Amino acid sequence: MFVNDFGDLYAVNREKAIRLATFALKEAGGFSRYVISRFGDNNLTQVAGALTFTTLLAIVPLMAMCFAILAAFPAFGGMEARLESFIFENFVPHANEVVREYLGTFRQNVGKLSAVAIIGLAVTAVMLLVTIETTLNRIFRVIRQRAIITRLLSFWALLTVGPILFLLSLTLTSALFAMANTAGPQEISMVANRLARLVPLVLAFGGYLTLFLIMPNRQVLLRDAAVGAAFSAVMFESLKAGFGLYVTAFPTYQAIYGAISVLPILLLWIWLVWIVTLAGATITAAMPEWQGRGSVDLERAPRVGRLAMAVEILRLVKKAHPTGESVRTQAFIRKIRTAPNLMETMLERLEKTGYLAETRRGRWILARDLDGLTLYDLMLALRVQTSQPMVAGNVVQGLEDIVDSSIESERHTFDIPLKEVLDSGGATPMQTHQA
Repeated sequence: MFVNDFGDLYAVNREKAIRLATFALKEAGGFSRYVISRFGDNNLTQVAGALTFTTLLAIVPLMAMCFAILAAFPAFGGMEARLESFIFENFVPHANEVVREYLGTFRQNVGKLSAVAIIGLAVTAVMLLVTIETTLNRIFRVIRQRAIITRLLSFWALLTVGPILFLLSLTLTSALFAMANTAGPQEISMVANRLARLVPLVLAFGGYLTLFLIMPNRQVLLRDAAVGAAFSAVMFESLKAGFGLYVTAFPTYQAIYGAISVLPILLLWIWLVWIVTLAGATITAAMPEWQGRGSVDLERAPRVGRLAMAVEILRLVKKAHPTGESVRTQAFIRKIRTAPNLMETMLERLEKTGYLAETRRGRWILARDLDGLTLYDLMLALRVQTSQPMVAGNVVQGLEDIVDSSIESERHTFDIPLKEVLDSGGATPMQTHQA
């Protein structure tokens, strides 16, 4: 009997595991198709081309700015040459010595420029950061742009954190390689050597994580950013190995372009890196959208669905109002389980109609007293009420009386104090009406 019970339990668990695996595969396949669709809808291959051109123009100013920032830290003095070598060895596979020589010469010539020319180079570098921010905001479907001060602070954070991460990883790599060379037992030496080779991957992950968290004008969950950063970091390392193999095994560009072959190779490499970066950003942006795919779509969903979303938002804010607390956008998203861009659209609508106000900290509070307002008033604010259809600026004959009757019935049905609906916590009478 025990054997039979054990066999039945094994069969049940096996069936559950198969169902779970099937569901996971379907989810992964559906999410992959959604990400590919998002990538194509944003025309990110063309965007990567534009970013490649901007990067080529800004690469020398950016390097100069980064090295200038590092010069402000005495602890990192005299490490510029090691950092430059580390960048080429780990992030530009099989870089031609000509590229190193030219970029080094260009960077040294920056110090000979006049103040006006240096300002022009700084503007070029900032233009690249602005283009990156605009692209990521487009991928994340951000509605509002940052204030100028906030943008400059985010750019400064990237320019500061990036070089410091590079130098910390360089120091760690050197220490691990030194340990591998001096360690006694072979096992310790092997472990230290492998850890040292993982540093570029960890550094790439940290860089992508910082980019996806800071650049979009939206609160990005660490989990979502980590998934996108992990994808981009792994793909970047794989791309580096594959691209290096291609350049050395199939010297097509050298045969065609000769001495100037370094230029198309560099352009191709930068373009591929941007493709990987934008793919990781798309994954990060798509994760909350995919998780909230069953939520209300503010463009195509029934009007009553939009009303329900607004009621839930106001209910959360009203509950926090007596204690003087404000509500974060992320709290709305978690509670209502909707995509961030849809939530931002609704919050912006409620702010424009005077129901909500955004604090300086980016949180939400009530902007008006709800006494005297009805549920129908909220429908009018959201423009989800029934209205007369117009054709060529004229009311449709034969429908006018029918629609007027429907409007009057809707006004009577939804003529309920809004405060009463929010305090009840129950369902609104929206189930009686369909869009």
